[in-house]
Amino acid sequence: MISLPFAHVGGIPIEETLASFGPALLVGLGVTWTRLGARLRTVRSRAGAHASRTRRGRAERAGR
Repeated sequence: MISLPFAHVGGIPIEETLASFGPALLVGLGVTWTRLGARLRTVRSRAGAHASRTRRGRAERAGR
């Protein structure tokens, strides 16, 4: 059974037009997700380094 197109703009079916953007949207979402993950890893590693320096500094001051 063939589904009927539900809308046309300028003779182009909307559902086919939207489906043609699917792969590009998936790639864009993947790139965005990867960049966000990298940024969060950077922020977490900086926060972890700062916390270890703070603990080390407190321990050195306590030993004086």
